[in-house]
Amino acid sequence: PASGIFWKSGGGTNLIGNSFVAFTSESNYQVGVRVEPAAGVVTSDLLVIGNTIESCTFPMFMRGSHAGVALHKIIIIGNEMWCKGVLSAECSLVIEPSEGVPFQHIVITGNAFSGGGHGLQLGNVTDVKYGPNVYSDLSTAEKIKLGSGLTEAVAVGGG
Repeated sequence: PASGIFWKSGGGTNLIGNSFVAFTSESNYQVGVRVEPAAGVVTSDLLVIGNTIESCTFPMFMRGSHAGVALHKIIIIGNEMWCKGVLSAECSLVIEPSEGVPFQHIVITGNAFSGGGHGLQLGNVTDVKYGPNVYSDLSTAEKIKLGSGLTEAVAVGGG
């Protein structure tokens, strides 16, 4: 899918204080911020702080499917993510790399997730601390979808 930002290289990235609004007269993308490291990329320090990401099918989508990929220290704090979708598979924040691709040391707190099926979907990640976050206008009762391969996940203050 078309993305506002598609990050696939190394070196760490800071996304701080931005606004991504899809489906305006100037833009038409399904994913606000897409993180999918290319083969062999091993990096750390992805900071996503104080952004507004709206009107996307997936405001933030993180997947690693290539050999030799590793992403460490992912910090997602104080963002507003609004998913325009209503299907249970669509949600505001997805972090679900392929099995055996290490995405680890993740903090997700102080965010407002709205719209879509779930606010947050996690799978195949290690050392995750999430919550408290705010969830609203979801099409399912399940605010957080925890998939397989999730290890060392800690809900803080209700998730």
